[in-house]
Amino acid sequence: MKEALTQPLVSVIVPVYNAEQYLGVCLESLCSQTIGELEIICIDDGSTDGSAGILRSYAERDSRITVITQPNRGQGAARNVGLARARGVWVTGLDADDYLEPDAYARALELVTEQADIICFSSEIEGAVASREEEYDYLVQKQDGMLGAPAEAVEQVNVYFWNKLWRRSFIEEHELCFPEGLWYEDSAFAYCALPLARQVVCSTRKLHHYRVHAASVMSQTFSRDARTMEHLDVLAYVLQFYQRTGVFRTAPGLVPLVFRKLFGATMAHIPASLKSDALKKADAIACAYDLRRKYPGEGSINAARWVPWWQRPFFRVTYSKCEYRLFWIPLLSVKLQPSCFIFRVLGIPVYRITRN
Repeated sequence: MKEALTQPLVSVIVPVYNAEQYLGVCLESLCSQTIGELEIICIDDGSTDGSAGILRSYAERDSRITVITQPNRGQGAARNVGLARARGVWVTGLDADDYLEPDAYARALELVTEQADIICFSSEIEGAVASREEEYDYLVQKQDGMLGAPAEAVEQVNVYFWNKLWRRSFIEEHELCFPEGLWYEDSAFAYCALPLARQVVCSTRKLHHYRVHAASVMSQTFSRDARTMEHLDVLAYVLQFYQRTGVFRTAPGLVPLVFRKLFGATMAHIPASLKSDALKKADAIACAYDLRRKYPGEGSINAARWVPWWQRPFFRVTYSKCEYRLFWIPLLSVKLQPSCFIFRVLGIPVYRITRN
């Protein structure tokens, strides 16, 4: 048994819910890390299988493991409990169905610089069917080394909590936490954190193993689960955070980028029967933050527009960074440009309305 440490270097947050099939491998990979300065915080989120017994067994063997039991509140709430208890210089996470290379944290810590607030490494996928392998490439960081401007970090870095080290003082300074009750809570955390980091350092080395199975959120997303609509709830959460913390002012170019990513993820994975509802919700978010006026040429924001049902047979939305087009009625078409509306008859401009 390893001695408990008063000042751990890394705190690992492990939410657990009915994970008995995988939990032993997960915990073994943590206990076997080549660095000993670990704090392992396991939150049993109301498991009804044998997970609680497995957690007790490992906690008895390794004093670095703390087990917290709570009623089922979801992964975001469990991670927030872990954040509140974490004492390490760095904080990270590990899902109960995943596991790590033995030297994962030692390798990640080699990337630390004085200014780094986020250290990113890559994931190996297990269980993905061949037709989905390309989509899972998102779990591999795109380059090695330091990233520059906030927009570069948001564009390049995947948004998972568990293949990164997060400086705990950075989390506390900016009061970062997870939205509770939502899927994709780690996306919300990452999109809030990335613009504020002094430095983001990446590695393409695969130190984390992500298991794909029927119950995983990613599998359900690709299966067009109705909860993929929650990408838009994450978007609203992130925009509210940007407004509160001044990111709208300090990094305005991030807003359309994040909108594009989360709106695009919604429309790519939402069931066809819910696409109209998703457009209505995205339209409401764009209006709430006055995004079309602030970003008139941004195609995704303009494309996220609710069109009343009686107009849908006549209008088609196209994505473009330059314009948003509504067309095409054979005799009459309407083209929306950043500065004006142009009405056409048989393709000939006949009337122009300047936008406010």
